[in-house]
Amino acid sequence: MAFGDNNDKKYYEPSVYSAYSMSNTEGIDPSAMNFQFVNGLIKISIAPLLPDAKPGDKVLWDKDNAACIWITHTKARMLASEIRALRDNPEDFNNGGVPSGAEGLISFSNGKELGATGPCIIIRKLNSENGEVTSTYAYQFKQDYHYSIRNFSTETKEFDKNFYPDLEIDQFIDVLDTYYTNMTGALSYATLYGAKYDIQKDHTKMKLIMGKLGIEQSGDYSGGGGYNNKSFFNGSKSGEAHSDASTHGAGSMRTGSIDDIAK
Repeated sequence: MAFGDNNDKKYYEPSVYSAYSMSNTEGIDPSAMNFQFVNGLIKISIAPLLPDAKPGDKVLWDKDNAACIWITHTKARMLASEIRALRDNPEDFNNGGVPSGAEGLISFSNGKELGATGPCIIIRKLNSENGEVTSTYAYQFKQDYHYSIRNFSTETKEFDKNFYPDLEIDQFIDVLDTYYTNMTGALSYATLYGAKYDIQKDHTKMKLIMGKLGIEQSGDYSGGGGYNNKSFFNGSKSGEAHSDASTHGAGSMRTGSIDDIAK
């Protein structure tokens, strides 16, 4: 969805999938988790295993029936803090998470509440009237899967495996941390600032092309009079705009069907 201003101008709304993703065919709910950045939010999706999927199949996950939840950069920071708190104080509580709207809840759990053998990310849909859970999707992090090689012997070809049981959890935190940190706009500004001369060259070329074609130039290209050239000190007015993101329900592999949660 693209947002427009009062003049009905349409703006490009980027949508980027993260290369970070994870899957577990042996978890409490065999599933895969991936991430997408869209409309200023992070979308976290958990897709169930296809009913007829077999080991070795190229496509294992039912992405059409994935449970999805959208959270803001503020809630992403809180979720990352909850994960760290549970890892640092495993005896104090079993899960911690953040809500999304009146019906969504995403939590990091030690897995005990589901009977899982390890930590999980859980997406739940709640009844907005009484708070009851209507559906639950879970991704259980792999713990005995990722390892490095140590003490490799060229003679015997033997080696030791050094496992990274928390690697997927660390990667999930990486996604949350880099999302809420970069949403400050500082990185984008620094990138544009470093490329300002190249950008100016492009604007100059565009201005010449528009002039030859007789196209009216806006303030961005005319060299003056545009909003970008105004400031607080020469009498311009400043304002704010914001948009509300709607909450999307999540389907259930455990307590309901996708029809129960899809809007």
